[in-house]
This record gives sequence, C-alpha cells and structure tokens, in this order.
Amino acid sequence: MGAIVFIVIGVAALLAGAWQGVRTWRFLDRAVPMIGHVVPAPEQRGSMSSAHPIIEFVTPDGATIRYRQNGMGARPLGTPVSLLYDRATPDTAVVQGFWTLWFPVLGPLLLGFAFLAVPLFGVEIGVRGARP
Repeated sequence: MGAIVFIVIGVAALLAGAWQGVRTWRFLDRAVPMIGHVVPAPEQRGSMSSAHPIIEFVTPDGATIRYRQNGMGARPLGTPVSLLYDRATPDTAVVQGFWTLWFPVLGPLLLGFAFLAVPLFGVEIGVRGARP
C-alpha cells in the first residue's frame, strides 16, 4: 500500500512539472524583455529589499506594473533587473534568470523522480501500528 502512495505522488509531481514546463515554454514564446527596478515594499525599512523584492517597470503603453518576485534574494533598492513579461498580461512578469524561470519546473520533476525512486529501487515501505 505504501508503494502505491509513493508512485501516485511521484506521477502527480511529474505531471505537475511537465505542465509547468509547457506553461514556461509558452510564456517564453510570447515574453518580451524589459528592465525593472527594485522598489521599497510598503512595510520596508532600510536600503535593502527582502528576499522577495518588489519590482516595478513601465510598459511601452505607459502602465506602471509592480509585482513581488519570489525567491530572487535581497537587492539594494533601485537595482535594475532584467525581466520578461507577456504584453497581453503584464502581471506575468518574472525576473529573467534560470532559477526564477525553471525552478517551478525542476522542483516538481525532481520531487516526482525521488518519490518514484523509493518503491522502484526496492526501498521497503511499510505501515506499522503504534508501539506499546
């Protein structure tokens, strides 16, 4: 029974990673480059941003877009950053970098392979009752 659970979770994670990969490729086909800047968050004090900085950029139409970039790491305020965004939906902006683009794909794929490796390579999985 435990092996089946690991296989189901592994397959689900692989499917999620594959779907996210398709979404990333589609985004990259439509995305255009832009330069944004790290700006202070409303709750921020000091000259460094948080690990999830607020990025601001202005589209060619003149619209100002602000979004929180998860996991980019702290940067000094005003730091220019290269980003990609879809003109049809500017709120899809993401900093142009390997990890910001591909971690949502690689994370589930690695997790899926790990969950599948446990039962496929003979690690015994069992469920025990509580010990007295």
